[in-house]
Amino acid sequence: MLILNAFIDLLYVISTTISVPNVVFASDILFILWENPFVTRRPFDVFACMMIQTYFIYFSVLILPIQFIYRYSVVSSNGCKFSTILKILACCITYLLVHCSFLSYTYQAPNAGYDKMLREKGIPEEDLVYVAGDKHANWWLLPHFGSCMLMVIVSYTAIIIVYIKTQKVLRRFEIHMTASTRQAQRQMTRIILLQAFYPIILLCFPSFFFAFAPIINFKSDYLGIVCVISIHLTPILNSMAVVLCVPSYRRTTWRFILLIFNRDAAKVSSTETSNIKSLTRTAKRGGGSVQTTG
Repeated sequence: MLILNAFIDLLYVISTTISVPNVVFASDILFILWENPFVTRRPFDVFACMMIQTYFIYFSVLILPIQFIYRYSVVSSNGCKFSTILKILACCITYLLVHCSFLSYTYQAPNAGYDKMLREKGIPEEDLVYVAGDKHANWWLLPHFGSCMLMVIVSYTAIIIVYIKTQKVLRRFEIHMTASTRQAQRQMTRIILLQAFYPIILLCFPSFFFAFAPIINFKSDYLGIVCVISIHLTPILNSMAVVLCVPSYRRTTWRFILLIFNRDAAKVSSTETSNIKSLTRTAKRGGGSVQTTG
């Protein structure tokens, strides 16, 4: 299941690299800009970026309770069958597809009026590639954000319930576990808890601002950048959680870092030594010529 999560994170990173999103809060309108120079103002381009980004942002949340359910099934005889877990995964995929299919109706394509607003915010002409969340143009924006919040709330409710049940099972059978099994279970617990904790801070708070900024007519020049960076830190931190919580991965990573720095240090040392030798030879030649002249 960690492999599936890592694969989703990889797709998430690729989609972010393709679209390069930015957010501008302009009073009662939320602008989501795509700063990849290859993305054009065509409705197909801007809405394709919006759908792909939204899909993987919330898929990375919906996969979290599935991880907990799968782990509960492994440690408990009363857990779900693997086929049931696949059905839950299929339901999540289907719901997200339906959710994203409404985005071209929920958000507005670029037009002259929105262009003027963004120019007044200091956005250059070449960066006017965006979708606009305008509550006056379409009230469906509010149910859209309600659906986003619903996915997060349901996911974390399921995580809490399944985590409590899993801990009860582990405590019951802990005395029968070997030391290595007990350690492996603790490592797994730390990893999935960290991966579940990150989105609470990095995704929920930005989603809150995205949802309520158009309603309360909130304006900010810099909060959008902070929110975008926050949302897209999740894949990096998920990978770090695995590396930090598994001793063998941690040692391998640490050795790799030391190897890189040692190579750089060796190169610098070698360069400095060769420079010193070169200067010494030059000085000796210079000294010899002066002595001959005298």
